[in-house]
Amino acid sequence: MKPALPPVFAHVLDCLIEQSERYFGQAGIIVEPLVLADREAAQVLRVRLRIPGTSDRHVFVKLCKPRGPSPEAREFMRARVLKDFAITSQIHEALRGYSDLSAVRPVACFPDDLVLVTEEASGEPLHVVLDRYATWQPDSRTLDHLTHVARRIGVWLKTFQEIERVNRRITLDDMREYLDVRLRRLAQNPKGRFSEEQRMAVLSYFDSKGRDVRAADLDEVSVHGDIAPSNILVNGEKIVVLDFAMACTGGMYFDVARLFTQLEFLKAKPKFRPQVVAKLQSAMLNGFNPSLRPDHPLFQLFELQHVICHIANLSLNPAPPVARLYNRYQLRRHHRWLRERAA
Repeated sequence: MKPALPPVFAHVLDCLIEQSERYFGQAGIIVEPLVLADREAAQVLRVRLRIPGTSDRHVFVKLCKPRGPSPEAREFMRARVLKDFAITSQIHEALRGYSDLSAVRPVACFPDDLVLVTEEASGEPLHVVLDRYATWQPDSRTLDHLTHVARRIGVWLKTFQEIERVNRRITLDDMREYLDVRLRRLAQNPKGRFSEEQRMAVLSYFDSKGRDVRAADLDEVSVHGDIAPSNILVNGEKIVVLDFAMACTGGMYFDVARLFTQLEFLKAKPKFRPQVVAKLQSAMLNGFNPSLRPDHPLFQLFELQHVICHIANLSLNPAPPVARLYNRYQLRRHHRWLRERAA
């Protein structure tokens, strides 16, 4: 049974049909809506394209949700849709010459409708791959393949950074302020379970590590902004990255430290052995920069930032009952990590 479509989706599909030569290089296509998923930030419709003389293709039509009903919120989301499409187009084109590194291909943008259309990329999300193959005790052949995948993801992140030169530098003062905004929010909210003493200890740790950061490490680069296992597709040897809605510029270790912490969070699940996760983390860092180690001062500051953001997300945002117990367990692990780092 075909999903019941909101009017905006019907309008966009009509546009794709009417302008199919522009978008797909051929007239006379047939569009078939398949599955409509309602997510927190968007509604996403998977669509089959029947194109005469070729095999079927699929696209995703994403309707982005404004953060509120005001005209300003809608205009903000319209600008984000335009930016997302432009950045995705630039990155997809820049990676065209690579056989094993890619970005999802943008098809069309309808900013007034807050809609993006992207081609479906082949592959499985990294979190699915890890859940299937990296749990318990993978055999040596499987682990070798997974470490190769992790290394190629590191290479993707480094290659992405080099697409466009920014010629600016970030500042530790800005990083510290960004961190302290979140620390204050935690300390001032009873649900945060975060004391003023803890806040000061974290800032003291930041200042101590900051003194060891070299000026050359502060170069500003392109940043994906939301790199996570769910936004990485693995297709054999090929790595495809999705969702550039939060892409911007920032520190060179922002993305790689975020993915490092995302992998670290897997250690909270008994089915993921710490030594297996550590091997994947090491391979990812090696692909990004063979000389990068987890004790690099600026890398550790970004790691700290991501952990604090995760603490704030778990502490201050409501969770369904089934997730609350696990979230509390994660929070205990995070606080223990902070005590060890910033005692």
